[in-house]
Amino acid sequence: MMNPKSASAHDDDPHERASTTTGERVALREVLRRRVSEEFGRHGGSELTGRVGNARQAGAHRPRDAQHAFESALEAFHRRRFVVLVGDRQVEDLDDEVVLSPDEDITFLKLVPLAGG
Repeated sequence: MMNPKSASAHDDDPHERASTTTGERVALREVLRRRVSEEFGRHGGSELTGRVGNARQAGAHRPRDAQHAFESALEAFHRRRFVVLVGDRQVEDLDDEVVLSPDEDITFLKLVPLAGG
């Protein structure tokens, strides 16, 4: 399971990091589910209005519950509104397995369209 203390937002960073402590192998989908569940538990959805961590989604509404927030995060991933890096490797499929390790960061990186492009 992800360590809630190490899965915190960095408001001054353009991306968000989540460190882990177990060494277990899980699908990226499960990592995302845990992350959204942790954030929803900490903020009760009030901080998650149209967000995956700090990645604001245009036109999104406040999630009703953690499951709704997770479904919104899945949609944002499929629409390539953010990418997930494990160490220095981009994980592109929600079914790809990642090893949760205290030595490797998981980064949720928001993608922003260029103005005029």
